[in-house]
Amino acid sequence: MFRIRNISELNPVSFPCMEVKIKKAFKFRLELTQEQNERFGQFAGTSRFAYNYALDRKKTTYKQTGKSITSGEIQKEITRMKKSLEYEWLNDVPSQIPQQAIAEPGSSIRWILQEAIRFPEIQKET
Repeated sequence: MFRIRNISELNPVSFPCMEVKIKKAFKFRLELTQEQNERFGQFAGTSRFAYNYALDRKKTTYKQTGKSITSGEIQKEITRMKKSLEYEWLNDVPSQIPQQAIAEPGSSIRWILQEAIRFPEIQKET
């Protein structure tokens, strides 16, 4: 006679010739207020702007000089942009959001140069 067990009770089993791993996935949904939703939109928009700006600066600098601009130099440019009236809205979000977005094209480009594959593309609002 055999017994059916709940799969969540099973532990990973190892044999010399095979290994079985059981994975679970959970799905969550955030219930945001209107204010929180607007704030998340600001975060996403700023991140997208910083990513696209950094990618464009890296591409144009590389085409003009044959060398890449560092993420630190782009971050300094963003900091100067925050002081202008045109980009004053960059002050409305934490500074870490554009910093992280600026770091992403740099790591992508390094990986691309190593792997010799296509360049990353400009992000679009979904």
